[in-house]
Amino acid sequence: MNRSRVLNSLYSFVKWIIGLIVGIGLIWIAASFETRQEQINNLFHNWIEELERWE
Repeated sequence: MNRSRVLNSLYSFVKWIIGLIVGIGLIWIAASFETRQEQINNLFHNWIEELERWE
């Protein structure tokens, strides 16, 4: 009985750590996209202009 309590609390802790790491990763991705949004927009704009000139 004691062993199941330890495993249950350990499993909860592992899920908490994984959730924290995933959350930090998602925040980092969103922040990176926000800072590079203008570069991405310029890249797509230039790509569309190249396609229009190519036709």
